[in-house]
Amino acid sequence: MENIQPDKGFIVKSKSKRVSMRDTPMPVALLLISFCLPTELFFNVGGLNLTMTKIVLLVLSVFLIIRRSPIKKYAHDYALIGFVLWLFLSLIIHHGFLTAIKSGGLSLLEILVSYFTARYFIKKPSHIYGVTNLLVFLAMLLLPFLVIENFTGVHIFHELASSVTGIYYPFKDEARFGLIRATGPFSHPILLGVFFSAILGLFWYSSRSMLKPKVLKSITLIAATFTTLSSAPVLVIMVQFFIVFWNKYAAFIRYRWKIIFISMVCMYVFLLFYSDRSPLMAILSRITVDSQTSYYRILIWEYGIQNIINNPVFGLGFNDWVRIDWMVSDTVDSFWLLQTMRYGVPAIIFLSWSIFSLMRKVNELKDLKQLSEYKLLSMGWLVTMISFILIGFTVDFFGSNMPYFFFIFGLGAAIFKMQVAANITYKNDQRN
Repeated sequence: MENIQPDKGFIVKSKSKRVSMRDTPMPVALLLISFCLPTELFFNVGGLNLTMTKIVLLVLSVFLIIRRSPIKKYAHDYALIGFVLWLFLSLIIHHGFLTAIKSGGLSLLEILVSYFTARYFIKKPSHIYGVTNLLVFLAMLLLPFLVIENFTGVHIFHELASSVTGIYYPFKDEARFGLIRATGPFSHPILLGVFFSAILGLFWYSSRSMLKPKVLKSITLIAATFTTLSSAPVLVIMVQFFIVFWNKYAAFIRYRWKIIFISMVCMYVFLLFYSDRSPLMAILSRITVDSQTSYYRILIWEYGIQNIINNPVFGLGFNDWVRIDWMVSDTVDSFWLLQTMRYGVPAIIFLSWSIFSLMRKVNELKDLKQLSEYKLLSMGWLVTMISFILIGFTVDFFGSNMPYFFFIFGLGAAIFKMQVAANITYKNDQRN
């Protein structure tokens, strides 16, 4: 097992030991910053367009391969590896070995290297605080430019990157409420929205700041999200606020989360019988800014599920999916649906097993008295992962959001690693 020492002072605010974004391990900081670099900054190597994120991941993969101390693996690690292996197998069957190596190799970087980077380099709670503070700093740095983009439609970061590389990817500007949806350095507004919205829960619970600066930093994340004018990231923020509120003010209710689950089931059944539309359509039409968008997403799910039924084991690979003629775009606005369509039901089983297995372990250990210093940290990560799971039903994690999602997932594996080490230390102390 890796030599991980628990950080006893995580929950207690200490004047003698102040933590900041500078506590972020350098490899992790470079990876996070690379997520915020425009896609125009890339190098073409052997027909592959290597963005800065992929270059950083390549370097990190070499380090992880030649590291001296082995990483002890758990069931959630092996399940995630199983997901990547099934992905490779699906691509080999549909497109041949060379395509599988090319496309599957990039997926390996974005999934496993991002995950194990967090799992390996994050070794104490102050590292996670450094990560969240760095993300807040990036939001603070980008926010003025995002607001300018809302009013002018000028994609400042992409224009600057284009002046260096001579390459510019044209944007289809979308106006909502009289403003242009901001993209920042990302290739789509939804990527920007997911990047800053989903981390709110982890930041809120892990922050050592006093209430006022913590609220101000949270507002920065929220403001950066709102510049995208996207309903899904805004909904994720609302969900996180509700979880934080309900967990704090309903703590005296023993079965408070079962009450929420039963209430959601009852609402669905009510809409099923008393709504003039399907429950999913009724819900989406109220939470999306554009009603046409919600209808189109319903169709994506209907045809997507039919494609899964027709190709359940190895999916479709990168082949086009069957849908009605007038649905010209092949875009699938759901991470979970797209992974199942591409790689088959076994792939999503491996991935779900990995995620929910780790979430269960972190949740069980957070309530142990001897691990109380990790309780808020664990709760914050669980809130953020719930946010990612929910938003993944209406958004695909493409571009830099794919490695970002698996990096955040890897943070949970790092937290579990700390919990295990602290629990072993406690038991050893008890024996002595």
